[in-house]
Amino acid sequence: MIDYIETLTTLVQEEIRMGAGENDVPRLPVSEKFKDWLIEGFYVVNLRFLYRSMIPRPDPKRTRLPSPGKGAE
Repeated sequence: MIDYIETLTTLVQEEIRMGAGENDVPRLPVSEKFKDWLIEGFYVVNLRFLYRSMIPRPDPKRTRLPSPGKGAE
């Protein structure tokens, strides 16, 4: 199981490094060494989870839009 997690982590890191988006990552094929594990139902979920955990999310407190009417002169 550790090998599975490490392999997926490496795959996702490489995809991020190459500029892939969240919707690109699930298209990665299951590695041959895991095809017999019956994990297909979890594979895409695991890839998305890893992707989301590796991409920094903007702080909503810092990305607020200005209030309507302010600054528009």
